[in-house]
Amino acid sequence: MNGIAQNTSTGGYNPFTASMVTGSGVHGGPNGSMSYEELVSAATRLADDESRFDWPCLPKTSAQWLLPSVYPSRKAADQVNFGSFAALMVDIDGGKATFTDVAQAVLAATGGAVALVYSTKSATFSNPRWRVVIPLEWPISGADYADTALALYSLIREASAGRVQPDDAVARPGQISFIPNAPDGDPRGEDYLAFAGEIGDDPDFALDLTDDHLIVRRRQILCKQRHQEVEAAATQAKQRRKGGATLIDRFNARHSIADLLKAYRYDQGTDPSGRWPTMHWRSPYQTSGSYATRLYPAEEAIERWVSLSGSDAKRGLGAKAASGGARYGDAFDLYAHFSHDGDTGAALDAWKAQCDDERHVEVVQGLARLREMIAAQRDRLRALGKAHTPARNKDTNNIINTLRRPGRRGKEGVRT
Repeated sequence: MNGIAQNTSTGGYNPFTASMVTGSGVHGGPNGSMSYEELVSAATRLADDESRFDWPCLPKTSAQWLLPSVYPSRKAADQVNFGSFAALMVDIDGGKATFTDVAQAVLAATGGAVALVYSTKSATFSNPRWRVVIPLEWPISGADYADTALALYSLIREASAGRVQPDDAVARPGQISFIPNAPDGDPRGEDYLAFAGEIGDDPDFALDLTDDHLIVRRRQILCKQRHQEVEAAATQAKQRRKGGATLIDRFNARHSIADLLKAYRYDQGTDPSGRWPTMHWRSPYQTSGSYATRLYPAEEAIERWVSLSGSDAKRGLGAKAASGGARYGDAFDLYAHFSHDGDTGAALDAWKAQCDDERHVEVVQGLARLREMIAAQRDRLRALGKAHTPARNKDTNNIINTLRRPGRRGKEGVRT
């Protein structure tokens, strides 16, 4: 990248030379920095027919990654509070989108801003995968990054009529993306895809997110929709489940989402260093390595999960967020989807039958305990009765015999 952004004419910020955080290995921490210009240079080597034969082919355990923030941390909370992002990242792992498809959709969404598009390590001609890095004329805060990225992704889907499907998980402020890395396989093979190219109407035109920019306007719409979703969440749940609220409440009280995620073959994103929060999970439907499902602790006694995976959305997992590709739900939603193919009625019937069976067993066991208590009480009363019955002595016997003799009235036992 040889151009200099307009705002550098007075010696100010340059979006093409601004330092962004890098590190090595999927679990590695920050250990350096890289500018957009340096990234373009590296990607150009990968795409060159001669240079790519000597390009190192590294596994994810040691490959270099980029996080487009200047703040050296992989923790999402740190980036939200302290991060300043010099670029927007896009990850396209699904579908059959070509380089041209991606370029056209990104240019339409950004208004022609310059960007780098490159293939990923796992990309092939039959299954293309792409990364996009879009430098920003002015950096944005970590608090605004996720909403801004999701707005961009929404516009890309719209511009491509759904052909280009960005992975919403990359909108997380702490999400890393690997820089260009040679694929496995034979570079001379027919299905070997290693390509990169810079797009844009003007090499000096970084993305300028002014108040009237399409991305900013879409971000405002999505934020408003999200607030509306929070207010309407309880109502939506009741409408979606009709009359099963009590049964579902009982299910959620008895089952933790974490236990169900494990049972349904989710992969939990853990890291001994503590950089990866344990609330992040990877769905069995995902084809990428990201942990796109997040578990939110119970609020008002209800646990929730949210998925940013396009694969989960295609399978209809949970409920669709009004703002776009995100899906959300509770423990019962997981149970209904994975154990009953998404049939809420069948899930309710099965859970009710289980509850009825458990209740029957409880009643039978309770009756048995009650019979035992009654029998024990009866034996106790009998024992007490025997202990307090007076023995008949001779005087008592004489009195009884006297009363039975003929009385004064001439009849036995009757006085005359």
